[in-house]
Amino acid sequence: MYKTLFTGVAASLLALGLFGTNANAAAAGCTAATLKGTWTYTLVGFAEPGATPFSALRKVTFDGKGKWSGAGSRVASGAVKSTVLKNATYQVKADCTVNFTYEIFDEAGKVFLDSDVMFGFINNANKVTALLTEDTSGLGTYTAVLEKLELAK
Repeated sequence: MYKTLFTGVAASLLALGLFGTNANAAAAGCTAATLKGTWTYTLVGFAEPGATPFSALRKVTFDGKGKWSGAGSRVASGAVKSTVLKNATYQVKADCTVNFTYEIFDEAGKVFLDSDVMFGFINNANKVTALLTEDTSGLGTYTAVLEKLELAK
């Protein structure tokens, strides 16, 4: 029940909050180069079985050519675990929508998430809001926000 409710609410918020703001970015057109540099990647959701809440924070780097990588931590049931993002690709369309595929490995080098797929919207080349669309790992349901990291000079 929580998974269905969360998915419905997340999809509704995604649609309401982003279709309007994405129009400005789409007018300019987006390419793989739109996502380049260092970004923060946060996600929240529910893990299966039992709909256990979890969250993650990662620092990721986009190469501007369709590949990305990164590392960070996840928290579920009070346990903090380090994770590494590998085999990650992204495809950006001219309308500023983006598809992500990736695998996440735990600190022991074991695959934690295998080939998940997210779909998102790029907003002004500095923020992406995404929703899990294909969960091959059985982890659950989540939403993600990626924001360009602007380091102080």
